[in-house]
Amino acid sequence: MKEQLNCVHTHNKVNIVNNIGFVTPCCDYKPPEFDSIRLHEIQSLNEALTHISFEQTRKRLNEGEKIENCNACWKLESANLPSRRLFSNKDITYKSVVLEELEIALDFTCNMMCRICGPYHSSKWSSALNVLEKLHQLDENLHAPVDNYSAAEYQQNFLKVLNNSDLKDLKLINIVGGEPFYSKNFEPLIDKLDNDVDLENLEFAISTNGSIFPSDKIINKLLKMKKLDIRLSIDAVGDLASVIRHGVAWEIVEQNIIKWRELRNNNYDKINLQIHCTLSLLNVNALQELTDFCDTHNINFSCAILTFPTFLSIYQLPRTERRKWKVVDVGPIRQFYTFIDKILNADISAENKLSKFLSSCSILDDYQGNSFKDVNPEIYQLAEKLKL
Repeated sequence: MKEQLNCVHTHNKVNIVNNIGFVTPCCDYKPPEFDSIRLHEIQSLNEALTHISFEQTRKRLNEGEKIENCNACWKLESANLPSRRLFSNKDITYKSVVLEELEIALDFTCNMMCRICGPYHSSKWSSALNVLEKLHQLDENLHAPVDNYSAAEYQQNFLKVLNNSDLKDLKLINIVGGEPFYSKNFEPLIDKLDNDVDLENLEFAISTNGSIFPSDKIINKLLKMKKLDIRLSIDAVGDLASVIRHGVAWEIVEQNIIKWRELRNNNYDKINLQIHCTLSLLNVNALQELTDFCDTHNINFSCAILTFPTFLSIYQLPRTERRKWKVVDVGPIRQFYTFIDKILNADISAENKLSKFLSSCSILDDYQGNSFKDVNPEIYQLAEKLKL
């Protein structure tokens, strides 16, 4: 008898985080070619959980099938690393198919053009048509032309579906972007939550690039929630941060981080403040500086492994190189120390696309008016040495 491979997300979570409008159980789930769901095809968020796509996914996992849609988790689990499925199954229980968790992008308006991102998640990227064409020529799988919503269409469809949804059972909501504090849908969402949900029982998470500190009006509404998880998407400090996440100077981001820290210090029972890093070839050698920054400001640290675009994967590098950047154990990241070590030492390899990595650096340096080579010469020179 095959092992059951249940995933709690297929029972209680709806995820809409890209401008194509796919509705999935989680952000790592690859939508099927057939029976996929699009935002404009549903009337409510609740409806997604009973859609044939979700039903078939639940059935196949229950029968022990490692479906291709979930390859992101299978790859990590095969390397003895904690996947999103295992992490969530450990911490969440479910009794039936009911909407208890949301992970949503309100829209994709953003003031940054991050090198780990693309037009699916950022309006800044969407407007860089010349860059998108060059990168698509570099790698045909990268930023290919898609049937995108316009910003207005996405906002309109999102508000319609949101207003038709029953959120009374909601326990956790995670807002991503774009930059959520820019979104015109942010206040309507807060009003909807206030109407449908007992805010004192709702956990509210938001991912922000740190470029905006919200108004007192917004802060006061957020403080009504049971718990606030403020996830600052930061991949490095100093000049490297400004290059990886281009558009707002590191100095401004740092000032806002300090404001969040002070708010957290006055609301320790309410606010969890963490810096969340996307680990890629751009910053794999800079984790120590980032974790030292977290230690200095008493901020929690977490990270996720970049899987796309593949020319930014750390697993193009041999383990002998990756192991050099092991992080020295510091205060607030103790719970992630072993995890980081496992990531760097994992027996995983990726196709060597370092030549494409170097070409992408040139394309983005020219457009953004900066130089990755200048802010991270170690990685640049290593890529030149190991490229095929």
